[in-house]
This record gives sequence, structure tokens and C-alpha cells, in this order.
Amino acid sequence: MLALALALLAQDKAYDLKLDSPRVPGRRLQVLEVQHTRLSMRVNGQPAAASEEKIHVEALEEVVSADGPGAFELRWTFSKAESLAEGKALPLGFQGKTVRVKKAKDGEPSYSYADGGALAEADLAALKKVFDEESDDAASKALAPGKPVKAGESWSPDIRALADMLDKDMAQAVDVSKSSARFTLKSVEKRGAAEFGKIEGSVELALGALGPLKLETPLLMKMTIELDVCVDGSLPDGVAKFKAVMKGASSAEADGNKVNLDVDITSVGHATKASAK
Repeated sequence: MLALALALLAQDKAYDLKLDSPRVPGRRLQVLEVQHTRLSMRVNGQPAAASEEKIHVEALEEVVSADGPGAFELRWTFSKAESLAEGKALPLGFQGKTVRVKKAKDGEPSYSYADGGALAEADLAALKKVFDEESDDAASKALAPGKPVKAGESWSPDIRALADMLDKDMAQAVDVSKSSARFTLKSVEKRGAAEFGKIEGSVELALGALGPLKLETPLLMKMTIELDVCVDGSLPDGVAKFKAVMKGASSAEADGNKVNLDVDITSVGHATKASAK
């Protein structure tokens, strides 16, 4: 009877989900990140653009210092850093090296090698795509519910906050009134002293433009997200998986001319963070 009562109480508990963890000086994390994107576009039935991009990195992250929210210094030591070029996986310039990241409160992060050397422009662009600390913090805040939820309960994150996770041009093109998002806390369990939750969600963002092209019919970017992460804020550990698909056709205006677009974009990825000794 006692075991049954405890089980019922656990089911009825509401969790104040904290999807971000404060940085702690000295904390070390093993980090893995993989992103793979394919894009093809046709204009008036003719091929206009096609690309494929894949980035795979593995690193040890060390928190050198952390001065409240927004100010920190990190060290990333990369055991693997590869990108896809012409169908082949080639090493990025920071593979096997240590990169320092410094950020003052309300300032932009700066990146350099441990010896003070500068990263090549292409390497810096790749690094920012994979490890965007500000974007990660914003995503954690955007996805969290505004109130405690029980296992099995759902919530709808703020669409504008989700849209702002995209690059600036895409974010401005999102029609919030035609977009939606729904997330569900599937379960919560204790792992050691921390609580971990499994969260599943779907997002549909209606884009009224692609770069400079204004679309007559908005195209939907459909995303699915799966999280298995610490939800009490005590650890940054967890696994995140996502898939984003945008496929459809629309007329668009370009330089005063009307064209017909067919767009097919698929992006998948996963990220893992695990505390290291």
C-alpha cells in the first residue's frame, strides 16, 4: 500500500522545469554535436540551388569562470571536428586544438586558440553554428513551460521566442498567427541526485519569405524535438534530437518579377552533454 501511495504521489507531482543549468567554474562536460542539412530549390521548374552540409564535433568543455548570467570564460578541447566538403568529411582547423571563449555581460563572445591565435574565418563560422551559447540559453528559456507541469501534461511555448532562435532574416519572416507549437512532458525519473525528464514537441513555423524573396503562400517549417535532459537545473547533462523539414511550393516576387519556387530542406541533428570528472 505504501509503494502504491508513493507511486500515485509521484504521478501527481508538478515539476517546475528548469532546462538550463548555471555555469559552475571547474565544471567539465563531454560534448558531442552533429548537424546535417540538405537543401534543394527549383525556380520555374529549373534547378536553382542545391547544397549539403554536415558538421560533427566532439569536445571537452571546461568552465574557467562564470560571473552570473551572461559572463563566462570556457575552454573547448576538440578531439574531433569535421565538416562535409564535396561529399567528403574533412577536418576543421580546430580539430585536436583548444579554443577559448570569453564573454562579458551583454557583450559578444570572442573566440581564440589557447595560445591567443585567431581562428580562420571558415572555422569560426563552423564553430559558431555548432556551439552558440547564447542561442542554447535562449532555447532553454523558450521551450520551458511558464508554470509547473505534471508528467503527461502539455504546453504551448511562445511562438515569437521560438522564431527568434532562427537567424535574424528567417525570424522576421515568421507569421506567428499561422504558426504553432506543442510540447509534452512524457516522464520524469531520478538519476542519482538529479531529476531527468523526457520531453517531446512539435513546432510549425509559417515563413512568409526566404531571404529577399517574399512568398505569396507561406511555407511551413515543421520541427520535431526530443529531449532527455536534467529538468531541475542541477546539471547541464542531457540528450537533444531534432528534425526540421520545409518542403513545398509558392509563387514569389524577385526584383519585380514573379517566379515559382519549389523548396526542399531537411535538417537533422543531435547533441549530447555529459558531466566529466
